[in-house]
Amino acid sequence: MERRRLERVPVIPSYDASFRAFANRVALERPLGTDAAAAAQTLLSALRAGRLYSAIDALATPASLEFTQAGSTLVARTNAPGGGTIVLRRDGRVVSQQPVPELTFDSKGEQGTYRVEVHLANAPGAPPVPWIVSNPIYVRRAGWEVMAPVDDPQPTISLSIQGGPWRTETDNASSAQVAQTQPPNGPTVFSYRLGGGGRAGQYAALAIGVGTALTERAHLAVRAHAPRPMRVSVQARHPQSGERWQKSIYLDAEIRDIVIPFSAMTPVGTSGAFDASRSDTVMFVVDLTNANPGTSGGFTIHDLRIER
Repeated sequence: MERRRLERVPVIPSYDASFRAFANRVALERPLGTDAAAAAQTLLSALRAGRLYSAIDALATPASLEFTQAGSTLVARTNAPGGGTIVLRRDGRVVSQQPVPELTFDSKGEQGTYRVEVHLANAPGAPPVPWIVSNPIYVRRAGWEVMAPVDDPQPTISLSIQGGPWRTETDNASSAQVAQTQPPNGPTVFSYRLGGGGRAGQYAALAIGVGTALTERAHLAVRAHAPRPMRVSVQARHPQSGERWQKSIYLDAEIRDIVIPFSAMTPVGTSGAFDASRSDTVMFVVDLTNANPGTSGGFTIHDLRIER
């Protein structure tokens, strides 16, 4: 009888076990409601305020941390079990460590980027892996954010292309509409529905011909918003080859100005650096990269400019 050799098959953790091993936590000002747009704004506000920390739940749970600044004093509080240590780092170097549950440190105005690590007793690893890692707190001199005056600044040369004409492009299963209020320079409203069924390259795009206007320019500047949070791929296309370069942008209910440097655009299914002089079309694309089949929605372009 032929003997079969048993192969050792690696055991892969389940999704449930994997997602329970590690988490990013955000301290919110209020609970998230059922309004997706409002919930997104609450979350983004907390992230911008730096109320974020990470924790390894596989070591201990639940994890809780407060890291605050009052004048020159930094305070960290945690719910770590006894035997743990709170470590304070400035620009990556340890400046203080104290036993849990609280650390207090007077920075004396010493500039730097401060963050906290919470270490548990008998944690694994060499060096031991921290249980909690905080967001940074930046200590800077007064007025550091004020830019020094620039002698003889170069003027921004701006060309508005909001007037269009605009058009839509879709695959055979999807649909899209465009309407411009107060033409020629009023807001351009785009709505779409991606084709349903399986994933088959569905897309919908708002497109505008720009001729040679991108030549010798440095970036696009767009003012836009969407009723619901979404991502849109801003693309430039070469007319002969059909090659495209793109930069993903985020839109939500807040009307905001977004600058897209040509140097930040990456190739789509091709290679090589973006050549603005060879592109005659700018597109705002919704596809299966950030949406699902059957998805519908829209966004509004209030102003589109080419600048250098």
